[in-house]
Amino acid sequence: MSRLLIEGVHAEAGEFRLRNVSLAVDDGEVVAVLGPSGAGKSVLLETVAGLHRVRAGRILVDGRDVTHASPQERSLAMVFQDAALFPHMNVRRNILFGTRWRAAGDAEPRMRRLVDLLGLSGLLERDVRTLSGGEAQRVALARALAVEPAVLLLDEPFSALDPPLRRRLRAAAADAVRALRQATLLVTHEQADALAMADRLVVMRDGLIVQSGDVREVMERPADTDVAELVGVETVLVGRVAEARDGLLQIDTEGGRVTAVGDSKVDERVTMMVRAENVALEADEEAAKTHSSVLNRFEGRIIGVSDAGAVTLVRVDCGFVVTAAVTRYSAERLGLKPGGKVRVAFKAVAVHVVSSGHGAPGGVEDS
Repeated sequence: MSRLLIEGVHAEAGEFRLRNVSLAVDDGEVVAVLGPSGAGKSVLLETVAGLHRVRAGRILVDGRDVTHASPQERSLAMVFQDAALFPHMNVRRNILFGTRWRAAGDAEPRMRRLVDLLGLSGLLERDVRTLSGGEAQRVALARALAVEPAVLLLDEPFSALDPPLRRRLRAAAADAVRALRQATLLVTHEQADALAMADRLVVMRDGLIVQSGDVREVMERPADTDVAELVGVETVLVGRVAEARDGLLQIDTEGGRVTAVGDSKVDERVTMMVRAENVALEADEEAAKTHSSVLNRFEGRIIGVSDAGAVTLVRVDCGFVVTAAVTRYSAERLGLKPGGKVRVAFKAVAVHVVSSGHGAPGGVEDS
């Protein structure tokens, strides 16, 4: 069952317009709306919350049409970038604020569970003005969940935090909404937030939804180069189909020929996208034997090595630039340094091909 259903919504916020937006959030599901600044993510969330007038289309919560209902009538709860806690109340009273009309015996058990899920034990009597940024956001999340909303709305709730704190709070929030089977709509411009929390991913640009689907599907098969950049596809190449036979494409680029799987036609201009985790590095012929079925293998020179948290990203110039993700251990074991020679390998199925029209081979792009 869809807890939230948005059907063909057009809305305005100043000069900005949402155009024909449709999406659903099912029971227990987390849907992340990803997009660059100015894409309309927050306007969408605010429209769902009842803060902007809907010009066309409708919004349903638990099957009830709330398109023109007031924010208080929508059975929603929202967490903003700023925790927006009540400074004259302690942590306990902040969490229980939205449940004040209930009997204490009804609200306390859920509050206790939220305290455990979000790691707030020992903070209930604290003055909220003494809380750290991460603690304040945990309290704001607990306050929103305490009212048992039909849908939880999250507007960039981790963006004001430093990276380590952001990761911890994101993990706590993901655990909490899953434990409670809370239908959640999250807007963010960070792909890490979406990967950590979402079941489905919606990509917005200029007030429109340009792609939606399972998280892995959108990450692996972005609709265009803008989406590819947003979801962190590291290698983007442009070329022309030289051969097409039985679903296997031979694509010429300025730096060499790439083999891919797809249904493009001969002479068609295409864009190819390859995620770094799908690219292997081979230091010698022996290593190549472990990837004997790989159809794309190129000699190259390392032009960059960078730390990306759990992995190391290695940029290799093979005539075109390819980025591979390897573990830190592998990077050290292989002695990967700028200027070194290495072989890159990736399967034909790892290359996502998008048509870009007809014409001569184009240049090479690297993101």
